[in-house]
Parts: sequence; C-alpha cells; structure tokens
Amino acid sequence: MNAALTKISPKGEMIFPMSIVKKPDLSDEFLVYASKDTIVLKKLNKPSRKERFGELCKKMGKHAGEMGIKKEDVNQLIHDCRKEINKIHILNKF
Repeated sequence: MNAALTKISPKGEMIFPMSIVKKPDLSDEFLVYASKDTIVLKKLNKPSRKERFGELCKKMGKHAGEMGIKKEDVNQLIHDCRKEINKIHILNKF
C-alpha cells in the first residue's frame, strides 16, 4: 500500500502524487466515501464493452427462448432483411 500527502484546493480539487497515479490498476472512476475527518476512494470495476455485450446477448437469448424464438428463426430474419436491403441498394442505383 502506498501512502502520500496531498491537499484539496478551495475548488474541491485533489492532486494525487505520481507514485499513486502511475499504478497500472487504477481506473479513472472512483466511489468517494466521506465521514468526519476521513475520505476514502474506492476504485470502480466496470465491465468492459465486450463483457456488457456478452451479458446482453445472454439476456436476449434467454428472453427469445421464453418467447419460442429459435436460432433458425433469427437466421432466417437476418437473411430476409439482407435481401430487402440489397433490393433497396439496387433500386437506389437507378
């Protein structure tokens, strides 16, 4: 654990010492706790876009399954939509 001194400006800004800021595991968002004479910063561990997208896909898959939608249905819809888009592109060329 690193410890260092810092000050809070009249505007409420805090400058962190480079020994703390250069740590590779620090993100740019923190939850701030304040109690009497103590301020604690807790690093937020937000999931990546890839993780959030994966979670969304799982939820959508579960919901689709509950609605009776099969993978084949989705593939057919994608195929049909692509056909329609291609028709539109062809018509727009003339």
